[in-house]
Amino acid sequence: FGRIYSYLEELGYNPDREYIRIEGWLVQFVPASESIQEEAVAQANRVAFAGAYTSMFSAEHLGAELLRAGRLKDLARVMALLNSEQMNMEVFHDIIHRHGLAEKWKEFALRYDWEE
Repeated sequence: FGRIYSYLEELGYNPDREYIRIEGWLVQFVPASESIQEEAVAQANRVAFAGAYTSMFSAEHLGAELLRAGRLKDLARVMALLNSEQMNMEVFHDIIHRHGLAEKWKEFALRYDWEE
């Protein structure tokens, strides 16, 4: 990933810890090492931004990956995604069931009193 960060720095974007600030957004590049990440990359949405296209995880894949990681800050981001109403819950449930995250979801929903 060093080449990606170096390239972006040459374009004038600044690193900030493990992130790089792009147009005011902190962006992190991570290798796809889990099946859910690989699926998220394979099914990423093509999004136009500043005259170019980039690939972006769906909200449902992002939520599932954050749930899988399970750190407190990740779970807070899952809650923020849920509250944003940007996730298709049917798609999200399909992803978490296919990737063995149903129990983690059940624990999350119980812990944070999330009802659908």
